[in-house]
Formats: sequence, C-alpha cells, structure tokens
Amino acid sequence: MVYNAAVTPSLRLALATAAVSCASLAACHLPSTFAPGGGADAAIDAGGEAGLPESGTDGAPPADSGADAGLDAGGDAGTDAGTDAGTDAAPDGGIAALGPFGAPALIAPLADPANDDDPTVTGDLLELYFNSDRAGGPGMGDIWVSTRALAGDPWGPPALVAEVSAPERDTTPEVSADGLTLWIGSNRPGGAGGDDLWVSTRPDRSTAWSTPVPVVELSSAEDDRGEGVSADGLRMLLTSTRPGAGATDLWESTRPTVAAPWSTPVQVTELDTSSNDSDGSPSPAGLHLYFASDRPVGLGSYEIWLASRPDVASPFAAPTLVAELNSASGDGDPWVSADLRYVVFYSARSGNSELYEASR
Repeated sequence: MVYNAAVTPSLRLALATAAVSCASLAACHLPSTFAPGGGADAAIDAGGEAGLPESGTDGAPPADSGADAGLDAGGDAGTDAGTDAGTDAAPDGGIAALGPFGAPALIAPLADPANDDDPTVTGDLLELYFNSDRAGGPGMGDIWVSTRALAGDPWGPPALVAEVSAPERDTTPEVSADGLTLWIGSNRPGGAGGDDLWVSTRPDRSTAWSTPVPVVELSSAEDDRGEGVSADGLRMLLTSTRPGAGATDLWESTRPTVAAPWSTPVQVTELDTSSNDSDGSPSPAGLHLYFASDRPVGLGSYEIWLASRPDVASPFAAPTLVAELNSASGDGDPWVSADLRYVVFYSARSGNSELYEASR
C-alpha cells in the first residue's frame, strides 16, 4: 500500500527456470508463464538485489483454544515442509549470487480497471491474496484471493474473501506460509484508532476464515498496517504512523513462538527517513528486507528497496534500489518467496495500480 501523510489511498498500485531439473512441475515452484530471468546483460545494483522468502515451513501450528476459532492474540503463522524457516535460502555466494530478477510481467488474470495492491502468497505459491477497490466488495477496499492448482499454472480469477472484508477499509493482507493465518490492516470498529492490525485463522485451507480480531499488542492510536511476516511466523515488519522520522516508518516485532504474543514494536531507525518508508517483507532469518519508499533518490513516486544485515542483532546497512523491478510510475508492496527467486508487487506502470510478478 502506498501511503500519504494526509490521506491513505485505498490501493496502489515465475520462477525463472534457471537450469533447474525437477521431478514434477509443482516441485519446481514455477510461478506462472515466465521465461528465464536476468542474464549477463541484465542490470543489477552493486548490492545484488534478491527476492524475499515467505515460503514453506514445517507444518501448521497447533490449534489454539479460545472463543474465536482457536486464535491466539497474535495469530498463529505456520511453516511449510522442506524449509528451514530460521535460515535464509541464499546460495553460498550470498544474496548477490542469485543475480537480478527478470523483467516484471503483468498478472493478467487479476488485472482490472480498479486498483490492486498489497499482494501476499502462501509458501507453496498456490494462493495469492491482495487488496482491491474493484466492484463486488462491501467496503472502500477489500481482500481478494486468486488460486491455482500448480505453482506453474496461471493465476485463476479472483474471488472476494467475504469473511474478512468489511464495509470499512480493509488493506495490506499478509498470509502465513502454511495458509492458515491471515493478518490485515483495517479501520473497522473495535481497534485502537485509525488503521489497526487484525488477524484471522482457519484450521485448514478448505475452511472459511474466522472473523478477524485485533492484534492488541501491535495496535496504537496511530495507523498500523503494511505488515510483512517471516516464513516461520516469528518476525513482523509493520508500517506505522506512530511518532518516527517520517509520515510512515518501519517497525519490527518478534515473538518466541507462534503461540506467544508479539513484542512491543521497535522502530527500524536506520532505514527510516523523512519520506514514507513502508511495506517491509523480511527474509526467513531476518537478514534481508525488501520494502517500499518514496525517498527522493529513486525513479518515481515509490520504489522497491533492499536492505541487509549480517545478523539480527546488527542494524541494516544502507538500502539499495532493486533497479530491475522499478519504473518511473511507482512500484511497491513487494512479497518475495523463501527461495528468493519469485516476487509479486504492485506497479502503476500500466496506468493504474496492478499486480506484477518477476522471477530469476
């Protein structure tokens, strides 16, 4: 979601088959209809931008007891099999060794004259949730989902997620890697003020989502939204207008287990500017962070940036532009897979905010 100091608009605006041999299409995790991505002639910043993980984890969290569909105060995020959620999936050469993303492509089945943004995808790349002000929803912005049978298939036509959409503004969805927890930002009644973070769960992916409840430990009287959650469900980067360096800033919260409440958010001061910094998407071990910013050194109104750090106790180094994803029209809301090879984001390059994907 692109933010403005005075007004929050409702919306903003695969995998490259890089010589991989797979036993099945699903095992390859090939997002829809992509040619191989960047090569020797593909431009990349010196920092070597890479994509972000949000993929599989080791099984769903146990169902919590409680009045609202087994949901604990923070909302449980699961993990898909086959991924060590505590380790970033970069090759031995580091994140730069992955090379640049290929050219972004419009996700045509989701394109609409309305505005779409805030994409988030399950770890198996089979469900894509996003925010849209298209017709058919009850509010100023609603949550929609697109699905597909295999990771290499095109995305299917979107459907309203009615159980988490309200007459008020619902925005910035973030789905857990196992697809059983969904966080949203909303200004519906019952929050602490402005936009607040809410969470919904379900026992399995064939069941409807529970009624969202506030994540009280992450709520404030300011606007809190634009959340990004690591694949293990233990780290969240959120966007907030609580007092900081700019109109919106990045804040970080952690928890020891998915059943525990979130810690009090701490501002990521080394990345914040007097501009809008928002929509952070952390890698599994928290060492890399993709985010959006309108700081006055990019190509357009908003661009996608990458920041890295050697360990979670250290500050992030100065961020670099992910040049191959950005345009002069505005780009943001990055979500990147746990193998660092697939990214979904919004872009206004087609004239209005639409969802794009790229791979490497």
